[in-house]
Amino acid sequence: MTGGSCSAQQRVARFRFLLLRKMPFYGDILMRMPISPDPSAGTALTDGGRILYNPAFFDTLSDAEMNFVLMHEVFHVLLFHCRRAEKRDPALWNIATDIIVNHYLMRLSDAFRNRDIPFARPADGIFVRISENLSAEFVYDWLQKGNNAQLKGKTVTLKDSMVSIARSVVYPLPCDIIFTEKASGGAASDEKGLSENAIRALINEAAIKNRGSFGSCYIPDQLLALSKEKPLPWQTLLRSFLDEAMDEEVSYHTPERKYLHMDMILPGHGMAKNTLEDVWAFVDSSGSVSKEELSRFLTELWHIVKRFGCKMNLCYWDTEVTDVYTNIQDEKALLQCLPRHSGGTDINCVYRWLQQKHIKPGVMLILTDGYFGIPAPECVPNTLRRKTILALSSDVITTKDMLRIGAIARLKMR
Repeated sequence: MTGGSCSAQQRVARFRFLLLRKMPFYGDILMRMPISPDPSAGTALTDGGRILYNPAFFDTLSDAEMNFVLMHEVFHVLLFHCRRAEKRDPALWNIATDIIVNHYLMRLSDAFRNRDIPFARPADGIFVRISENLSAEFVYDWLQKGNNAQLKGKTVTLKDSMVSIARSVVYPLPCDIIFTEKASGGAASDEKGLSENAIRALINEAAIKNRGSFGSCYIPDQLLALSKEKPLPWQTLLRSFLDEAMDEEVSYHTPERKYLHMDMILPGHGMAKNTLEDVWAFVDSSGSVSKEELSRFLTELWHIVKRFGCKMNLCYWDTEVTDVYTNIQDEKALLQCLPRHSGGTDINCVYRWLQQKHIKPGVMLILTDGYFGIPAPECVPNTLRRKTILALSSDVITTKDMLRIGAIARLKMR
């Protein structure tokens, strides 16, 4: 058994707990989604609300592969794939939706690895490169009308075209979607999956409850469109970070372990702190942040830090950390802490400096326009990533490199 001595049910509970702690937006959704063992299921499948899995199949998978399969089914639910088929060929629709879902999961794979959550695609599955933001309907039409998919028995052959594969590839036909009555032309049944309103509410509630981490990892545009929540400005994120650092009676970061064997995840007692840790702000001094933006940023930062009683530290950086001001005592002194150097931009210098000085920030803000080089994976520790807010001064598109650093916020909202 690949999962070791743990049962499939215990491994599912363990993944739910990890996701809730380290990727709370998705974790909150998974915690409230019914997941049940079903020996009659060939592998794993969904009816649009429940996720069913064959324990014997999960026993053949590593933890990383099982986690991938569970998230695969979650995305089928969130994207209404069981309901959107209408009168399309079920097998071909399942292929189209699998292409979409697996593309999203491969985009998410870095976020899982960066948070030390086992995550790897299984040996079986349809993994092809596609353009971003394609709909399942578009992929279905492409497969059908372009004659790129040839159904023969229990296999499908995808010929090279839009998907950037060098040769024809043969895949077994997927069968992990149970279609609702609406998909075949009848009225939708509440017993077969969640309603569209219920799924929208699930996404919205997860986004609202986890504002501090919403947007800190990849969320497909199709899910963002279902959420009423918008990316938060850095001020709101900072307050959320500092609130979480305050004394808490209970916390999911310290769960009641005695209930884990019962497939229950309950919060345990938090770790009390008498004072909050230092706040460190690192400002890009390469010329990308205007004097007006910097002055407003520092003023608002001071008022938040003063409210929480934290120690305030400010550094400027380009290709090196150049100007350092520690334990700033008042707002007037803070506004006089200006950069004296300006050069290129290399985000890795911030992390090298912290390591050299043996500094472990309680909360860290990085203010930049978003053009800062490539963060080296070995430079950005997971423990610090969860304490970092990347505040962007420009309207640059969020990239994977930004998500490796921490939660994304904007200096000014549209």
